[in-house]
Amino acid sequence: MRCVCVSVLATVLGCAVSASAQTWSARSGGSQEGSSFAGVAAHGKRASASPVDLLLRKRVESVDWDEATFEEVIEWLEDESEGKVNVIPRWNALELEDVNRDRIVTLKLKNVTISEVLTELLDQLSETGEVTFRGSRNALRISTRQDFNRKLELRIYDVTDILFRNPDFSESAPEIDLQQQSGGAQSSGGGSQPIFRSSGGQSSEELGQEGENDPEKILEDLVTLIQEAVAPETWEEAGGRGRVKGFNKRQLVVLNSVEVHEQIAGFFSLD
Repeated sequence: MRCVCVSVLATVLGCAVSASAQTWSARSGGSQEGSSFAGVAAHGKRASASPVDLLLRKRVESVDWDEATFEEVIEWLEDESEGKVNVIPRWNALELEDVNRDRIVTLKLKNVTISEVLTELLDQLSETGEVTFRGSRNALRISTRQDFNRKLELRIYDVTDILFRNPDFSESAPEIDLQQQSGGAQSSGGGSQPIFRSSGGQSSEELGQEGENDPEKILEDLVTLIQEAVAPETWEEAGGRGRVKGFNKRQLVVLNSVEVHEQIAGFFSLD
């Protein structure tokens, strides 16, 4: 599991888990996930398409910008959304990356989605990948990773499928003795002997209590794995602000930045 890119009580984290939304991220292949600081339940079922979702999936025949200004690109996005999405550039943060209204861009693309257009555009504006975008509900925000990561978000991940283990009945399965049954039927004055006999192994209840099949133990291991494999420096145990806890033997409650949630959402495959 460590080679894979990798939802505790709300009172412990000081937040209520209730809202539900979708977030689009620029440089992660257009992954979707829940958003809002209030918290989001990730149940593995995709919500109905939001206005920003529809906009970013919208396909355009061509884009031909020859020394267009970044402000003109923002106006193009607003036109493509037909007034259904608020396009919000965070100029104060963008200017720290030398991106302003008059920044010149040249881009020519054919048969692409608006998400792909934005990704190519922002790659041109910032070779380091610092400039990115986030989409949620009816808002499309363009800013820097540092700006977006200042805000921690609380999300709940249902990891039931990961925690489930099929019990190993190889030791406790009954043995079938047809030879004994045949001999018992031929003997006089006695009933037939049972064809099933115990192998003396553990019961399914005992198997379920073993460490490798204990949901609580597996959940603890999963928490440790995430803290070690996903942005280790961001977790509280390492001096960061992020927290991850197991809850109800089948959920993880995670408080961290959007960028960290992107990695976890990819690991749990919310599609």
